[in-house]
Amino acid sequence: MKSRGFTLVAALAAIALGGIASGCGDDEETNTGTTTAATGASGASGASGESGAQFFTGDIAEELESAGFDVTARTAPEDLEQRVAADGPVTAEEVYVAAKSGQGDVLVQIYADPEDARSVFEANNDDIVASELEGNVVIIGLQDNLELLEAARTALFE
Repeated sequence: MKSRGFTLVAALAAIALGGIASGCGDDEETNTGTTTAATGASGASGASGESGAQFFTGDIAEELESAGFDVTARTAPEDLEQRVAADGPVTAEEVYVAAKSGQGDVLVQIYADPEDARSVFEANNDDIVASELEGNVVIIGLQDNLELLEAARTALFE
């Protein structure tokens, strides 16, 4: 069984690997994604889902790119699988690394089951790593870069 530390290391490795991409987006922000209301969101910034979570059903990469992020999809099985509980691994439907040049990057994971998303969220909040949960989407970043984490959440849900 892999520990919570393994999940942290895997998330940080994915974030670090995503930092290679760079570029810039335009200044015009539009959110064409669709969300549907649910319950139970929370996050490091305190801004997420006080009144209910959102299930994102739009194009994650498009929304993040519109907000100035460079986005790289992660499709390898080791990028999609997260070991967060004694019950075994959970598997994301989609995983993206969203980077802003000179500002760092965040990991965005989309799960079919909101309970899986919650498990990953709960395993990725400590002194080093912070995460946001909105329905079936988990955004993971570093505690010392909460502004970037919030920028990604805003791009997808506001």
